[in-house]
Order: sequence, then C-alpha cells, then structure tokens
Amino acid sequence: MNEWKQINSKETLEEFLYIVDSFHDAFFHEAVLLNSGYVDEAGSMHGDMNLPNGRIIYQSQFQDVIGVELELKGISVFDLKFGGYFETEGEIIKDEVALYPGRKTGFGRPHEIRAKEIRYRLLGADSRGPQFRLLGINPSEIVGDDDVYD
Repeated sequence: MNEWKQINSKETLEEFLYIVDSFHDAFFHEAVLLNSGYVDEAGSMHGDMNLPNGRIIYQSQFQDVIGVELELKGISVFDLKFGGYFETEGEIIKDEVALYPGRKTGFGRPHEIRAKEIRYRLLGADSRGPQFRLLGINPSEIVGDDDVYD
C-alpha cells in the first residue's frame, strides 16, 4: 500500500482497473488541477500554454481498497459531469492514458480524463472521511451545508 505504480501500457491499465474494480462503489472525493504557468510582477504570462498536472482522490466502500490517489501529468482533457459514474473504462491512445468515468460508451458524450502520465497508489484507512483532503479545505467552508442540493 502507498507504493506508486505507473499506468503506461494496456496491461498496466487493465491491472489498475481490476485492482480498483473500475471504481464501482467508489466516490470521486477530490480533484486538484495545477498549471506551472504564472503571471509575473509586470503582468506578463509565462507557461500559459503548458498542460496542467493534477491529483484525484477516490474513496471506496471496499475494505481492501479504501482509497486511491491518482497523479496526472500533462492533462489534455478533464471533462466530467458529476454523479452516476458507476464504473470506469480506459484505454491507451498514442502517448496518453485516457480514463472514462461512467464508461466510454453509453448515454451521450462520455466523461473523459486524459493525461501524458498517470500513476496511482492505494491508500490506507486514514484516507477515509471528510478530513482527508489534498488542499486541507473543508468543502462546507466553501459551500455551506445549506447550499448543497440534490
């Protein structure tokens, strides 16, 4: 547990999806996108054409795979609609790894996450609960409990 594993081939992608049971009964807990670009003191932009990197945390109901952290480098697609994913599919396309939360085929346009590199690690029991956050921000501090709707 906590050992990083690279997804870089059809075989490692299939192994990953098998280990996490295609994220069936898992919850998309948190995502962070980070771009290396910045605006300097003079207002000039640097690196604004760089592809962002990111991290995603899933929490699971299973006892053997409690949480999964994905680290993504060179994200070219991050297209999600929330709710009703049920199961994730994936494929290697040229030099990128593509994940399809909610499957690639089905109703409408698929959700898609695509990056040059994706690696993952399985997380222990301390990755469960609202206290596990990449940013250390409690979501209810951003959106109050009264603002959450179905």
